[in-house]
Amino acid sequence: MLAPNLGLTILNPNPDPIYGTAGHAPIESVDWRKWGMTDYNGAMPKKRLQRARHQGRLLDVIMTWKRQELAREMAEMPESDLQALLTFAPRPLDVMNALARPGVSLLAQVIRATPAKGLLAREFDPVDMALAYARGGADAILCTTDARFYQGDLAHLTAIKEAFRAQGIGLPVIRFDIHFHPYQVLRARVAGADGVWLMMASLSETLYRQLLTYAWELGMEALVAVHTPQELEQTLRFPPRVLVLDQQDPHTGQWVPDHAAKLRPQVPEGIRVVVRGDVRGREDRRRLAALGVDGVVVDEVLARARQKERQKLVQRLTFEDVITDD
Repeated sequence: MLAPNLGLTILNPNPDPIYGTAGHAPIESVDWRKWGMTDYNGAMPKKRLQRARHQGRLLDVIMTWKRQELAREMAEMPESDLQALLTFAPRPLDVMNALARPGVSLLAQVIRATPAKGLLAREFDPVDMALAYARGGADAILCTTDARFYQGDLAHLTAIKEAFRAQGIGLPVIRFDIHFHPYQVLRARVAGADGVWLMMASLSETLYRQLLTYAWELGMEALVAVHTPQELEQTLRFPPRVLVLDQQDPHTGQWVPDHAAKLRPQVPEGIRVVVRGDVRGREDRRRLAALGVDGVVVDEVLARARQKERQKLVQRLTFEDVITDD
């Protein structure tokens, strides 16, 4: 179904207890505050996730589910339907511009939970959260769309884009999910995404090239996340425009604080470098600025904050003063 006057596919915000999101509904019918504050019952049992993390199988467990999810999505909405809707999608914004500002750009992530740490945001309205980040000075928004492990939804991304459009906010919104099929990239574009997250740990080198090329063909940017020297080497054989040095091990969920420092010297000039790490304060900011990165993803510290505090917290986390501080 097409949302009135939008030409965008809007997912039903009422999650199925087993499969997450099902069906479609116009955006006007969504009570985002009410939905965001209700409990989500479709998440993976906590003990099973903990066991997978300890065994180094977290990504395997997630991918098993994501493949089932993809098959269901493709059956519910064939690719031909998405192609028809593509002509109505708004033109994507330039993610590269968000990373071109002096200093270190801030990419604020709209996220409710993670498979590693469980529930983060007890006060969760995706639109209100994104608006607070934008008003606080964020340069781009990452919107988490996985339902089962992160308690997100692709509908959140579309709602954020529409709220930004209505208020004249020109920040790009990037879909944060595990993409491993061109259908998912196309669906992100139809939903209004300006970019997509590509995790090398979930991709073969051939598939990585295919998805990166397809994202560019659709006018989007791809943020390519690497976790090991081997993954970095693979990406550099077909260089992305934006490379993410992700300091979280996808197999265990553990943070590796010195990961970015070890990989940064291996990234050639001409590629925008973003770090995803556990950024909490001034020293973290100084350390990342010293590495010569272009942007940083901030998620947990913002998600755990109360809604009324998030705008000011983003203002304190902007990186404008790092370069001039003694």
